[in-house]
Amino acid sequence: MLKHIILLFLLFIAGMGTAFAQWFEAEGSAQIRNGDTPAARQEAIDDAMRQVMLESGSFVTSSQNVRDGVISDDSFNIASSGNIRQYILLSEKKDGSFFRVKIRVFVDTVQNKCLGAAWKKTIMPVLFIYDREQFQESMHGLQGINAAVTREVTRMLSGLGGVITKSYYDRNLGIDPLKRAPDSKKLEETLRQLSRNFDAEYLLTGVIRDLSRSRSDDGWLSAFGDEIREFSISFYLFDGLSGEQISGSDYHAAAVWNPDSGAGVQSREFWTSPYGQEIKKILERGAREAAEIVACRKPLARILKVDAGNGSVLINMGSRNNLKQGTRFFIDHRGMFTDKDGHLRFTEDRARTPLRTAEVYEDTALLTPLGTANGNVQIDDIAHIE
Repeated sequence: MLKHIILLFLLFIAGMGTAFAQWFEAEGSAQIRNGDTPAARQEAIDDAMRQVMLESGSFVTSSQNVRDGVISDDSFNIASSGNIRQYILLSEKKDGSFFRVKIRVFVDTVQNKCLGAAWKKTIMPVLFIYDREQFQESMHGLQGINAAVTREVTRMLSGLGGVITKSYYDRNLGIDPLKRAPDSKKLEETLRQLSRNFDAEYLLTGVIRDLSRSRSDDGWLSAFGDEIREFSISFYLFDGLSGEQISGSDYHAAAVWNPDSGAGVQSREFWTSPYGQEIKKILERGAREAAEIVACRKPLARILKVDAGNGSVLINMGSRNNLKQGTRFFIDHRGMFTDKDGHLRFTEDRARTPLRTAEVYEDTALLTPLGTANGNVQIDDIAHIE
């Protein structure tokens, strides 16, 4: 019995060596929709809690179904390093059409869980598409909603502090991981080229799965010209340097909408309608979760220029990414080959000599070697922060 107690004590001490407790403060906000202040208050608290989770090194995912403004199924998971021990609501106020809160949270965390949170990464949305384009485009009053959704997601991402958002790419690349096209092996190369051309480390796109009515024309709602419409969408996040898919998330909502109101998807009237508001909630959730995933990944920089004389290199990362002078990097020489099944594979060979940030500019930085320079560093090789 004594041996068991000693063993448990030693395990407890070992666990203490990798964890620490800390107070975090964060502010959150949410729009007050249809006068529902209590719901906006809870959304604002959730928003602040997500900020704490990100700062403390936690990883947040969720899946939410909404019908007529009521959450019918909300799965909110914090796949994290730590446990929330206590949270205190420091302040709360109604600010015009928004509700704002400030909280303080006591978290037990594991160090270095969210390793990339200190650096901003670049993300570029790519035009969202329809699951069945011809059918979806024929939906009365919803023409062009894929472009409107892409614009909204881009706007939402640009309002988040953890990423640098590029203007969205307004061309249909037909990206749908659930329905791989025969030439899908070219997709990764297309994404890598897109990332290179627009200097974006991550690419975010999606597929609108459903815009159908959830009930037929019978019932009292149809008498007033209103109907309940579904909205289902999938978000997909890709690593632009490799072209590989990082994550995929599905969201669903439904709400009353009058297709004969004359409010097109570009109008303020559409986005302030019950249906538009439910779509915005989903898009906010999808954009925020994608940004959280990107924020926690360690940053990678592309080699833009090599000075063969002194071994210095120029990378596509700078002060906008929160890069500081003196940061140490390692270089990975990247190669690729096609395997026997026709799949493109990548290889990496890490250079032995580390480099240090000598000069930092807005979007670039100059790295100089700490020791004997490696003469085989090439443009498009990858620089990793140590």
